Amino acid sequence: MNIKDVLKRPLCEIIDAIEARLSRPRLRIIKTLYVNFRCFPLRNAVKFPILIYGRFNILRLGRIRIEAPRIYHGMIRFGQFTNKTQCPTRIVNSGTIVFSGDCAVWGGVLLELGSGAELTIGEHSLLGENVRFMLRRKCVIGKYARIAFDSQFMDSDFHYMLNIEDGTVKNCTSFIEIGAYNWIGNRTTVKKGTVTPDYTIVAAPNAMLSKDYTKICSPFPILAGCPAKQIASGYRRVFNIQTERDLTESFKNDTGFISCDLSDNIDDFCNNHPKP
Repeated sequence: MNIKDVLKRPLCEIIDAIEARLSRPRLRIIKTLYVNFRCFPLRNAVKFPILIYGRFNILRLGRIRIEAPRIYHGMIRFGQFTNKTQCPTRIVNSGTIVFSGDCAVWGGVLLELGSGAELTIGEHSLLGENVRFMLRRKCVIGKYARIAFDSQFMDSDFHYMLNIEDGTVKNCTSFIEIGAYNWIGNRTTVKKGTVTPDYTIVAAPNAMLSKDYTKICSPFPILAGCPAKQIASGYRRVFNIQTERDLTESFKNDTGFISCDLSDNIDDFCNNHPKP
């Protein structure tokens, strides 16, 4: 390596850092003030538990609650990550949004709730870019859920259909319940009546969920397809950041499989309670 390359490397690293800094969505102070003081009592609003970043459109804010043991600054962040979207984050809420703890809502997310609808998001959950919720009844997202970009949740077909054979009309709306530690792959569609077990992995892309999988799946299932069905079981997503770093370092020299000591605590290996 010559002297020019040696001098060029720190300069490039400095430029990369500047570019990364300038490209980050900026904190929207006015909207952060408005959302917190509009939604929460003064004792909680002054802690600014919700921070708003980037483009953020409020068409109807509705009711937002935090039901957590502790409320603290910046526990819920909207729009802080926007690599895969140019759309604003949007709220059209005629119902109630409940956060059970800290949560990351990345850029381009749509939260559209009809009158009386309720969306509950578990602690340490993450909603990726362009995830869309279009709800008319109820949707519950379990703790530590990861919803990848461009996925959509609809608890209603929005229109009724008449069976002209027997004259019956079925309800077009039903609740959605996503279990804890679910990893929903990108471009997944989750429809009314979907219930998933804890630790479900949905393979990307373009899976479509529409039934109660707790009744038909083995523990730790992987679902895939349209409509989705179980294609494997016995797998868990590794959420533990330190474990991921260690595995990445190990795979630099090995592109195959790494054997892990399962006599250790699997929960600590996979989870370790990271924040999104």
